[in-house]
Amino acid sequence: MRRVLITILFLLALSPSLAWAKKPKKEPPKRDYFIVTKVIYGDTIVLDDGRTIRMIGVYAPKLKEKMDKDGKIKKPNALVESWQNDSINFTKALILDQPVWLEYEKKAPISPDYTWAYVKFGYPYPDSKKKWEWNGPVPVLLLPGEYTVNRLLLEFGYANSNSPFNFKWRATFNQIEYEARRKGRGLWMKGF
Repeated sequence: MRRVLITILFLLALSPSLAWAKKPKKEPPKRDYFIVTKVIYGDTIVLDDGRTIRMIGVYAPKLKEKMDKDGKIKKPNALVESWQNDSINFTKALILDQPVWLEYEKKAPISPDYTWAYVKFGYPYPDSKKKWEWNGPVPVLLLPGEYTVNRLLLEFGYANSNSPFNFKWRATFNQIEYEARRKGRGLWMKGF
């Protein structure tokens, strides 16, 4: 860690034109912002306009109630319940009550129940005093910038790459999931 820090400082010192150059301020892109009012699953949210959004390319764990032979609901698997809760809590920590914008896929199927989209947000959150915090099993540091929730869910192991249709980031998302599994992050730490 120390070597990395020293290397970064050395490179910055050698290239002052890159590190401290003033960049012209760009106009922020025009976007339609929505507030996330509810997180149903790690990959499914509800916006302030009432729409339910299902994130493209990711599948977060979901408990499925099963009945035994007598018609009674079986107690859910505690491990799956834990995975589902971790995924939901991660998404809540990222975007609940925060502004997001959406990016759509042309190939996404039309559903009466939800809209398929990539969910994006900027950090620090505009017009918010909330500081992002995550106390989950995987430490996460958000630097100022723009993020895609779909990608973060994969990167930190709170979902796997899956979709009922082909999408433009499939190969990238598969690679991100592979790296999360290899590093034992999130769900993969628990043996999903």
